[in-house]
Amino acid sequence: MFLIGLLSFFQMVFIPGFIILKLFKDKIKIENSIQMVIYAFGLSLLFNYLMVYFLTTVGFYKPIVIYLVVLGELFFLIYYLIVNRISFSWKLNFGNYFYGFNQFVQNHSFFHTFLFLMALGVLVFYVYI
Repeated sequence: MFLIGLLSFFQMVFIPGFIILKLFKDKIKIENSIQMVIYAFGLSLLFNYLMVYFLTTVGFYKPIVIYLVVLGELFFLIYYLIVNRISFSWKLNFGNYFYGFNQFVQNHSFFHTFLFLMALGVLVFYVYI
């Protein structure tokens, strides 16, 4: 049950947006991984909203259709990872994150930095709950 919950969480907040970003990689310029995560999050929410709206409107919002959509997303994600031979490293280098945040603060106004810190605080609070 835990794995299904984890899969549903990633399907809600990451997988559809990541797929959209990879499909339109020529049109959308991504400079760093934080920007990719933020774009993937927003696009995933938008995609899921539009998908539920459309499926409900046409009367196809049924569990089997949702399972097929999630299965299709997972298939595309695995295909993308295999074709591009992407490997995951679990080694975290916090120095790069602090450097990136420092660059963000220097290049943006106080208001942008404040909004970023508020969003990060909400995210940390959400994970805590």
